[in-house]
Amino acid sequence: MENENKLTFWKKLKFSIMDFEKYQDLAAEKILKTVAYISVLTLLFALITAGIGTYKFITTIGKVRQYIDSNIETITFGDNILNVIPKSNEKITKIQDESMGIKVIINTQLDEEEINV
Repeated sequence: MENENKLTFWKKLKFSIMDFEKYQDLAAEKILKTVAYISVLTLLFALITAGIGTYKFITTIGKVRQYIDSNIETITFGDNILNVIPKSNEKITKIQDESMGIKVIINTQLDEEEINV
């Protein structure tokens, strides 16, 4: 019984994933220890999820920045008008990233049909 009182968080995590026979030992613990285990497990899951989301966001922002650096000469905003001057003669209307489902509309003079294309 003394050995079960010395279960660390990582041992509990291993038992809860791999060793279903140890569930009885985990269920026999005090409620305070169980709540602490679940709280730490939730915090760990939240940190991993937030880290993955942050990584994807930073990667997407890097792609947008690279696109702007390579394709847009000047961006100015004044009198509630956004002016985008491309480096080439092509008309730049939007930047879209399919992996994240992000669409940045640059030309504010577009109608609804042109935006949804």
